[in-house]
Amino acid sequence: MLKKMIVTLFVILSSLGAKDLSLERTIEDIYHTLKSKKELLFNTKYINNKTGVYLIYRLGMCDRVEHLDKVSLTPKSELTFLSIQNTITTIPKGIKYKKITYSCDKEAWSDDGYFIYKVNKIDLLSNAQNYKKNTLLEKDLYYFIDTINDTSFYLKEIDGLWYILLLDEVSGDCGA
Repeated sequence: MLKKMIVTLFVILSSLGAKDLSLERTIEDIYHTLKSKKELLFNTKYINNKTGVYLIYRLGMCDRVEHLDKVSLTPKSELTFLSIQNTITTIPKGIKYKKITYSCDKEAWSDDGYFIYKVNKIDLLSNAQNYKKNTLLEKDLYYFIDTINDTSFYLKEIDGLWYILLLDEVSGDCGA
């Protein structure tokens, strides 16, 4: 009986570590894909074709949310996830599972590096002028923050694969 409990506990703990490792590898792969500017691969592999992706950005004093079927990595319009593509200098290694915050007074994050933590609600969306509630964006999400490359986005596991659900162009921007 004890042996069975130990084996069960080992399997549970192993699967949790595998999920974290899978998420970290996905983030590294996202960066490699973006750095090589492979737009088709990025959209095929990291944007779910059923859910699309949301982009939150600031226009003047208002935060806006756009729902997109795909992401443009070239500056064709304002609805381009430019900050991640144009500023990537390093590939995330040593991702820490820790919540950090941005201080407008200090104009800095509370820590430097690569961070990820689980969230059940994207607070940024409540401030967005045109956001319509979507239950997909309300549980089992992971928020990734890269203070080195000034990038952040939300990921979710869908059918065993990790997808980007929201590209965040607002966090770390206190200007209006």
